[in-house]
Amino acid sequence: MALYPKIKHIRAAFRDASAEMLAYKGRTFLGIIGVSIGIATLIVTVGAVRGAFKAWEDYIEENGGLQRLTLIFRYDQNRPSITPGLTSRTQAVIQRAFPRAVITTGSLNTQVQVRNIVTGKQADFALVGTSENGAAIDHVTLKAGRFICQADLARQLPVAVISEDIATRLGYSGDSIGSTILIDDRPFRVVGLYGRKDVNKRLPFNPRYLMIYVSATVVSAKLRYGDYINAVDISLLQKHELGTMVTAIRDAAQFSRHAGHDFNLITREDEYNAFRKTEITMCYASWTISIAILVIGGIGITNVMLASINERMREIGVRYALGATSIHIRHQFLLEAVAVCFTGGLIGIATGIVALPIAGSFIPLDIPGRPIFVPSALATAVCASVGVGILAGIYPAVRASKFNPMDALRNE
Repeated sequence: MALYPKIKHIRAAFRDASAEMLAYKGRTFLGIIGVSIGIATLIVTVGAVRGAFKAWEDYIEENGGLQRLTLIFRYDQNRPSITPGLTSRTQAVIQRAFPRAVITTGSLNTQVQVRNIVTGKQADFALVGTSENGAAIDHVTLKAGRFICQADLARQLPVAVISEDIATRLGYSGDSIGSTILIDDRPFRVVGLYGRKDVNKRLPFNPRYLMIYVSATVVSAKLRYGDYINAVDISLLQKHELGTMVTAIRDAAQFSRHAGHDFNLITREDEYNAFRKTEITMCYASWTISIAILVIGGIGITNVMLASINERMREIGVRYALGATSIHIRHQFLLEAVAVCFTGGLIGIATGIVALPIAGSFIPLDIPGRPIFVPSALATAVCASVGVGILAGIYPAVRASKFNPMDALRNE
């Protein structure tokens, strides 16, 4: 029961503070504007950083996830390797060494010219020579047809799997399955069509969807790249084995080379951790900018409150005469500052949410990621606005509570 009078007193002080805000609209607006700009900046910058990182997470997931490893040949110009580069033998050794732990595929990536023989439209795309495991490792989502199979590899069939983006650029308006395209002037039949996952349609651009998959044996024989491959792509069946498997796979690859350590084993976890650190750094930077704006807004509110005290000295004296104590006066001015900042915070949150899609429209389409709303930024914004209100109102509230009642009543 002892707590109820205190709550009732605070409610009355908040009501008086709200009435003063409405009575001095111009002054209140000046206090609100700085806080709202700072909160809106916080919402937009944090949303932009998080949106970019979310796009990167989606990109990693669409390209095999954190359990994907890539073994690439490392050429040292000062110390030329005695081996010609990675070959299918390296892939075979790794697959035999860990038949129940990994899925592997050797790939050769190169840039080729592709032409639609019907419409005549042509463009340059990335060509990927792969095996039947390529779909599992790259997390390919087939929309129609099929992927490269063992029969294509054994018979060296000139078949290709293209994306919906590629089909559109080549001028296909309907089903492209069964049509013939020219890859470096060699005919290939389209047997599969892959596309974006629905959850990732917000990504406006991803180079992965501009890749054409063909049989690795066709690349070796008909396109005359020999047994050389760019990389051995490895997907762990159990992600928790990443730490132990990396060392084992590196040892197996080195054993297959007979030539020392002439390769790099790249993990997506390294890329993820590096970008995560970048995200944290950028979030700190956005918070710093927002806090700086809020501090400026808080200083403005302090000055407005001090000016308000000088104009309301007679009001303060009347409240003293009606029985108010210094604590009541202090609470009134402190809550008035908090109310101004809280109102500015709400306006800033609404402005920031509205500004998120507007800010995203200014980002070029070839840059993945759009600003998104971050729920934790909402709680941070509310706490920040209230905190600024408390800090900005302490000094004016204490100063108002120390006025002599008689001097306040004599003031005109």
